[in-house]
Amino acid sequence: MKRLLAFIMTLMTFCVSASADMILEYDGGQHNYSGSVYSLSVNGKTVATPLEPIIFNDRALVPVREVFEAMGAIVTYIPSSREITVELGDSFVIMQIGSQYVFINGERETIPDGVVPMLIAKLGESAKTMVPVRFVSESLGMNVIFDGAGGVIRINNPAQSTPEVTYSSTITAVSTSQSEDGVTVSVTLSAAADSVGELTMIKSSGVLYCDVFGASYSTSNNITVGKGAVSAVRLGQHDNYTRIAIDTKNADSYYKRLSQDGTILKITVTGDGADTETPPSASPTVSPSTTPQATPSTSPTPTPTPTPTPESHIKGEKIIVLDAGHGGSDPGAVYTHGEEEYKEKVINLAVANKVKDILENNGIRVEMTRSGDTYPTLTERSAFANKLGAAMFVSIHSNSFPNNEDVNGIEVYYSKTNNGSRYGLTSKGLASDIYKNLIKNTKASQRGVKTEQHVVTRTSEMPAVLIELGFITNEAEAMNLYSDAYRDLLASAIADAILDNMDTVQIPPAQAVRTVEDTTEELTDENE
Repeated sequence: MKRLLAFIMTLMTFCVSASADMILEYDGGQHNYSGSVYSLSVNGKTVATPLEPIIFNDRALVPVREVFEAMGAIVTYIPSSREITVELGDSFVIMQIGSQYVFINGERETIPDGVVPMLIAKLGESAKTMVPVRFVSESLGMNVIFDGAGGVIRINNPAQSTPEVTYSSTITAVSTSQSEDGVTVSVTLSAAADSVGELTMIKSSGVLYCDVFGASYSTSNNITVGKGAVSAVRLGQHDNYTRIAIDTKNADSYYKRLSQDGTILKITVTGDGADTETPPSASPTVSPSTTPQATPSTSPTPTPTPTPTPESHIKGEKIIVLDAGHGGSDPGAVYTHGEEEYKEKVINLAVANKVKDILENNGIRVEMTRSGDTYPTLTERSAFANKLGAAMFVSIHSNSFPNNEDVNGIEVYYSKTNNGSRYGLTSKGLASDIYKNLIKNTKASQRGVKTEQHVVTRTSEMPAVLIELGFITNEAEAMNLYSDAYRDLLASAIADAILDNMDTVQIPPAQAVRTVEDTTEELTDENE
């Protein structure tokens, strides 16, 4: 988006009187910090963070998860590649610890002034992933104001100038108690919420969460617990719901209860809570670095995203998830030839539906991330497949190149960080088979099988590919993509490759984790 070009603006130099003396751990050592510190305000609400915003090279760094979740963004982290993704609406930013290179909506850019994402910890505390606040915020379309006199960083969503969402209730208090049954987090609401979502565990990070729809919050958004298996509770405000995220350690089981009047939500977590975290390594105290590069081994805790239930693993069922790219308010690429307008989202869904029909006619269970003109977010698409325990994830797109209408052809992508053989089939293998079939059926220009860190493929757990069917900016190819006969060729090529790999792909054994279905006890007016 053009508005995201604002991210290249030089970051503001600060002049504040607030300062702090503390020892920070990063870059494998301890560093004295006596610079300025700030408080944070997001959309008018004060946000408490474990590590205050600090200044490096006159640039403010903030904890990515706490700050951007409070904006309503979705934050994910991949430990193996040390990549952070912040997604807000249609925009996303992909960063890597210690790297000046980022991807803004898929376009590679450079963070100004070498102020890179870092792992930083207060002495003796857990490391936090710290990122340049203005750069990331403006890349997501947010406004950032530095109140030097008040010592406050104010982040506001421009959408706040439009009519605000009307909430039916407010979370007014969060408390915890411990008993033989475990640790119970009690959430008090001013009135019954519209609904309460599933209770979902991220086993890799120990984050347990559920969404309270139609609710805002007026209490603290970060509560330290330190009891049993529960270490902290965090609240994040989204467009029409508040997410309750519980950081756990060695949790055995969990369940939730909603009072009959809908005003008290109780989440109970059992487990011994043994601490397995390793603090960042330390070395003798040195003076502050002017251009620090982070290399501590401590990894940040990922933000909650849905994880698979083991239903399909237990039954041995192989589910194929088809993802028709874009949709709803996001049309994808749009281009006009003569008087005809071509929309990517229309092509993608039409071809996906044809693939679905072929697979189902062959007895394969198919699930769609969207079956109509709707827009699931990027992370919701892969999370949907992960939750199902799917065998393959296939995302269908159409390409564009407005600067050169002669460019044409088919290409298929997979993520290099999601190319393992745990399923008996690699993402590269699936991408290669689909690509060969597409070229064979269509005789289109060969643009190859490529690697790219698309959100939907790299966050999928199963073999995952992203297909670019052709360029709508090329008139001949656009006409083909709007042709029912040509779509049949595309769909049969994709479906045949999937069918050819159905015997090869194997669902790995499910991890020993309780599912929402067998751990949730929910009392509502409806089932009473």
